[in-house]
Amino acid sequence: MVCSLRIYITRQEVCEVTEMITREDIGSVTILVESESDFLSDTTALKEICSQLVKEGRRKVILDLQNVYVVTSVYLGGLLSVTKILREGKGVLKLVHLQPAVSSVMEMTRLSRIIEIFNDRETAIKSFSQ
Repeated sequence: MVCSLRIYITRQEVCEVTEMITREDIGSVTILVESESDFLSDTTALKEICSQLVKEGRRKVILDLQNVYVVTSVYLGGLLSVTKILREGKGVLKLVHLQPAVSSVMEMTRLSRIIEIFNDRETAIKSFSQ
């Protein structure tokens, strides 16, 4: 069963920022796609969604970053917070489709040792059953 849910979150800051995260449930795995954004610095929406997923009992989460070309240190810290939220709920976060620059940052900061990274969704989904 495939279910898609689009969540739009708007925040007022110096300028208005709209972040769209698409959710797709495939069996027991939830795939979140950061979309329509080249540059990510805020993970507030992602943290809220992952907290809700834990409450729903959905503990296998894949974050697809195919549309993300630049991340800030704040976003990387947010990924650690999301990992913590999921781990406290006995869940796990995996990343897929990282652009070369984002992948390099993950390697340089050694976050790739904490968060598993995959080239494609199918491999990431299969990894949950291993």
